[in-house]
Amino acid sequence: MAKKKTVKKRPAKRKRPKPPLQLLLLAACDSVARDPGTGKPTLYGLFDVVWADSFPASGHFSVFAKIAGSGKYLIVVELVPPAGKALELGEATIQCKKAGHGHIHLAFAGKMFRRSGTYRIRLKSDGQTIGQPISIQVKKRPKK
Repeated sequence: MAKKKTVKKRPAKRKRPKPPLQLLLLAACDSVARDPGTGKPTLYGLFDVVWADSFPASGHFSVFAKIAGSGKYLIVVELVPPAGKALELGEATIQCKKAGHGHIHLAFAGKMFRRSGTYRIRLKSDGQTIGQPISIQVKKRPKK
């Protein structure tokens, strides 16, 4: 009678959790350009106040972030109004080389400001907020 071979199972490799992301820079601006030679980003028209003639107000702007981490992450950009639910503006995938950093840049347009007040822009990954949100004041333009 043949003897059965005992096959030892190897323990499953555990995936190491990704290190937490660190937000190095978060900015709202009119636009972002990337130098084709160096890859360096240039931010144009940094702002923290939006003037509106009426509400709901249209806006077009860009969000730029520099994030430190290690690995590939899905980043969600949210606009949080003065009252109410956060609005997901968009998402981007970022690839950070080992102990490195990466950039994301997303451009937005549309009627996103329903009323005056303080709006916050925040980044999330895996349901967790990354760093501190930035604030944008939306104000009604005074009549001349």
